Formats: sequence, C-alpha cells, structure tokens
Amino acid sequence: MERKKNVIPFNPERRRSTSIHKRKHTTKKKNQSAEKMTFWDRVGIFITEIIETIIIPFALLVVFLSWIASLVKKLVHWISK
Repeated sequence: MERKKNVIPFNPERRRSTSIHKRKHTTKKKNQSAEKMTFWDRVGIFITEIIETIIIPFALLVVFLSWIASLVKKLVHWISK
C-alpha cells in the first residue's frame, strides 16, 4: 500500500502532552477569572438574584390579581344591571 503524503503518523505521546497542556491552561484561566471577582460584583449578583426571585414574581402576582379584580368588578356590574 502506498502512503499518502499529507497524513501525519499517529503519536500517542504527543497527543497526551497537548491535552495536558490544554487542561492546565483552561484551569489557570478559570482561577484567574475567579480571583478578579470583586465585592461589588458579588453585591450586583446578589441584587440581581433578589430581583429575579422575589420582586418580579410578586409584580406578576399583583398584575394578575388586579386583572382578576377588574373582571370580578365587571361581572358584579353586569349582574346588578
């Protein structure tokens, strides 16, 4: 069989060293980004979580209940005619 010119022979040692290098590189990046988080970043995340979990659901609940109240008001007005 003839060998193709552009085929690189498989070398398991080379592949292993590359993957280890990549893994170290990514963990290093993750650690650097974790160190850069400041107090105010954490405060901002905390405020965002409060808004998403408490304020928005209660606002939607108020809107829904006011809509139901207006429907009841119209129904009472229609019945009392």
